[in-house]
Amino acid sequence: MLALVCSGRAVQTEPLQVQPNKWLFEVPPNVQHFAIFFTQCPPPGYGAAIYHQSDTTDWSLLGCLTAERPSAIYKLSAGFDHVTRVGIDIEPVLNLNMS
Repeated sequence: MLALVCSGRAVQTEPLQVQPNKWLFEVPPNVQHFAIFFTQCPPPGYGAAIYHQSDTTDWSLLGCLTAERPSAIYKLSAGFDHVTRVGIDIEPVLNLNMS
């Protein structure tokens, strides 16, 4: 349903499912930007909240994807020298923070 690509890297198309509506991608070290996108439309009325976490921080909301906005590019605050994580939470659009 989702894919992630980092500059100069292959597209990741198989996130790890950690709960029925939650998935996880690992971002390689020293990546400052990544793009994430739907590979198929989300269920009607649903979207994806996109989160980021490094080893030293809590999860932080980066933004949201919807059928109307099916892709986004995000800049991480720093190029981390270790693997970080991008979390995806599929939930009703009404619950997404769209600001």
